Amino acid sequence: MPISTFIENQYSENGIWYNKENFSTYLPGSTYKYSNMGANIAALVIEEASGENYIQFVQKYILDPLEMNQSGWPSKNYYPDYVSTLYWYGYPIPEYELITYGDGGFMTNIKDYSKFLITIIKGYNGEDNILNTTSYEEMLKDPISDDSKNGVFWSVDSEKIGHSGNDPGVKSHAYFLKNNGKDIIVLVDTSNTENDMIEVRDIYRTLLKYM
Repeated sequence: MPISTFIENQYSENGIWYNKENFSTYLPGSTYKYSNMGANIAALVIEEASGENYIQFVQKYILDPLEMNQSGWPSKNYYPDYVSTLYWYGYPIPEYELITYGDGGFMTNIKDYSKFLITIIKGYNGEDNILNTTSYEEMLKDPISDDSKNGVFWSVDSEKIGHSGNDPGVKSHAYFLKNNGKDIIVLVDTSNTENDMIEVRDIYRTLLKYM
């Protein structure tokens, strides 16, 4: 199913999954709520504005320039040579793909993702690279209130910038420190265990002590 059809089914009055509760009653800019569907809509906007498929767009403007050769969305045209088995409640789960590729399903490794995060750090420090400095300033600027702690798709607070998340069988935690640019990336091939996000956060905080 194309992502455009998925979004239409979610938000169009004629959509299969349409529900008024899918919409916020708050005025834009007056509150904050994390939204995976917001990321998918942003991916669709990029497709409509550029005339390119989002996955191809990311390949052209991010993965190729940064030589992230072991990263991408799984497909018949791409699959890495070495892949970790993913686990859910301790059981291995089958390979899968997401319709909502704007919010997840991306495959990478520590070496490749480090290239990406280092590039973001350089942009935060004023270097033009895959984005210009003005775009980095807008994307990574301090939030308008202490309640949100978010920039544009990045978590931002007084000490660090990054993002954490999960898909079935995967949890990730990647942040860099604003004062010295050092970063930590934690990728875990297990999800839905008891206290899983707390455990990943504890790994991150332990590594942080040595930075």
